Amino acid sequence: MSDHNDVPATSFDYISGRDEVVQKAISAAKQADELRGAAITRLLELRAQIERDLETLAYRPLPAFLKNGHAKHAPVAEADPKRTVDPRAFRDLTVAEASKIVLQEYGTLHGKELERLLKQGGLRSKIARFQGYLGVALKRDGGFENTGGNTWRLASPE
Repeated sequence: MSDHNDVPATSFDYISGRDEVVQKAISAAKQADELRGAAITRLLELRAQIERDLETLAYRPLPAFLKNGHAKHAPVAEADPKRTVDPRAFRDLTVAEASKIVLQEYGTLHGKELERLLKQGGLRSKIARFQGYLGVALKRDGGFENTGGNTWRLASPE
């Protein structure tokens, strides 16, 4: 049987040196993982703080633009077509007053859907181009916000 004395000194030094290098590499990898984890945790904390600050400032990001120059819009909730509005609900109200009631209930709606609900609720109008009038009436009132693409919501109180 051979013992370590039979192994040349240079070979033994090489093996022990290699083990030392491997241990240092493992230690460095562990340290790198710990640092990466700490950095990710810190970045997530900063991101959460930024999101809270933006919410406090009532910041709403602008929509991204497609290659054709049109903005991408977030999906807009449509009113439940099965749900009906009382046919006399808006009979004696202005467009802005009736729109405020509808948008309080539904949140954000496209102008066409808003028009459908207003007319279903008994709002009388002899205007041929109701969408154009709707935009003018809502802007004139000032309590509404056009988020783009004829999509309306109530303006946030500031």
